[in-house]
Amino acid sequence: MNIKIIIKEIRRQSVWQIIGIYLVAGWGAFEVITSLTETAGLPEWFPAASLALLILFLPIVIALSLMKDNDQSEVTQERKIQDGENSSTENLSATIDEKTNWKPAFITGAAIMIIISIFGIILSPKIQNGNDNSDHGELETVIASPTDQALVNFAIVPDADNVQIYFTKLSDELDLLEENSSSSLELKISPGEYLFTIVRDGFNSLQFTKIVDESEINNYQFELLKKTAADDNMLIVDQGFLVSDDTGKVVPRFKIDRTEVSNREFARFVSSGSYENASLWRSTISIDNLNLSDQTNLPGPRNWSGSLYPEGTGNLPVSNISWYEADAFCKWQGKKLPSYEQWWRAAINSNDYDYPWGNSASNMDKRANFDSQKAVEIDAYPIGASQNGVLNLAGNIAEWGNVERPEDTKAINMGSSWQDPAYLFDINVKEKLPLNFSSVNVGFRCVK
Repeated sequence: MNIKIIIKEIRRQSVWQIIGIYLVAGWGAFEVITSLTETAGLPEWFPAASLALLILFLPIVIALSLMKDNDQSEVTQERKIQDGENSSTENLSATIDEKTNWKPAFITGAAIMIIISIFGIILSPKIQNGNDNSDHGELETVIASPTDQALVNFAIVPDADNVQIYFTKLSDELDLLEENSSSSLELKISPGEYLFTIVRDGFNSLQFTKIVDESEINNYQFELLKKTAADDNMLIVDQGFLVSDDTGKVVPRFKIDRTEVSNREFARFVSSGSYENASLWRSTISIDNLNLSDQTNLPGPRNWSGSLYPEGTGNLPVSNISWYEADAFCKWQGKKLPSYEQWWRAAINSNDYDYPWGNSASNMDKRANFDSQKAVEIDAYPIGASQNGVLNLAGNIAEWGNVERPEDTKAINMGSSWQDPAYLFDINVKEKLPLNFSSVNVGFRCVK
């Protein structure tokens, strides 16, 4: 078929048909722009702007569709003179239809969409760069950014001078990925679970895990403890309450050992002659009557020999000790055994958590020592730390708590041990043991 004939037939279309062509062409272009917005990173407002411009230019297209070509106007005038016919309403409608020009309409619609696309492609990188350089204090801006990053803010007490933050993202299997560091207290990182370590010269370091969510405000405040001989390896737990305590009792701020007391630490207590220092021991008991001696009848835990711990176990938690020995050790250091409220406050803070790190029970073997054959070293399982940075509160060694009253003959035992299943780590489980009880799976830590 001759192309000229096809074009001639198209030129005879009515104004309504031309409007239809514009709308169909515009709809097609709008769909293309919507698709490019999703796949090519165009601004989210771009499709709405394109639709607004299409509507804005519709009257212009209608006006253009009624314009006459010069050649067609001359032909029409000749016909009117030769035929000598007066224009009727029917002839006028036919003349308008015949002289309708589809080209301006279609070309105008296409040109508009091309201009919109070019404008969006040029403007989009500038908008994205503007968002990247925006004030990080505006959390909403960061969340809306296509970079899929979350903002994390740290507030360090007493001040933030010379603080270094190390952060390592965890995989879904809780494997440690590449470590990064920053001296800034404001981080912009991808969402996920991280192991954070806060280090400052002259202060005890703090290590904990946090789940960073781009839809939440990730503001964390921590108080670092100045490093001294008396407070070595201790962390601060701020005042607050326990979710399980219906009375709303506030637990005052306190310090707690970051780790369980090790064999190495307890050996210094033994070698200092503390078993003979009556001022460290409960006045109502006689050490001689308690049989607090090792396998060679010398002072020390039941599984020691010659007042020495087994070779290669220096960094393991001390065990096989009674409440009396744990209490005396804490007094020797100017500390005391934790109360039930203090211990659980250090473990889960004010959160309704199942475990110190949160509620996740997946990959438990990488967070805590449950259902195993023996205890592990006191600094194991860093990604199982509590939100206060305290290690191995869940599993490994069950821990002695303080007596509630001076006349008590039993004391609470918390945290469960390496022999136990994970479900025994429960704030509602309040097991009490005789003060002279000792076991391979019971140890302790101190507070002050």
